[in-house]
Amino acid sequence: MGTLHVDLHSRAVLIGLIAILAAACGGLGPTASSDRVIDGWLVGPATTCQDRVIRDDNNIEVARGRCEDLIAAATTALDHRDPGHPTVISMQLHQRLSPPDRIGGLAFVAVSTLADGSVRAIGVGWPEVATYAYTIDYGP
Repeated sequence: MGTLHVDLHSRAVLIGLIAILAAACGGLGPTASSDRVIDGWLVGPATTCQDRVIRDDNNIEVARGRCEDLIAAATTALDHRDPGHPTVISMQLHQRLSPPDRIGGLAFVAVSTLADGSVRAIGVGWPEVATYAYTIDYGP
């Protein structure tokens, strides 16, 4: 009976360690049920975009980066990366969770749903304090 007790204890410790390791490893993947990896991007939930407005010292608007320009830039980048892809049914901006932003201003991932049901992703944002859209592709 002593051996059975040790085996049960060892098994309980092993199961506990596996549970701890599984929980720790879970921190490396998506953090919420809506988070997923698409084309190398860890994509968060859908988000709204606000135009980037640059003002001078007198609070007068001198430049504006428009959200629709981000969508247009992502569309162009997708067409360039995947020529002949199925028709884009929808494109929506999502929070960018990773990879890290090394340029500054890369706030979103544009996620496209294609006619064949597949999805594609392109990173998009405004660099530094600029108002022109730029894209980054980690691609399939």
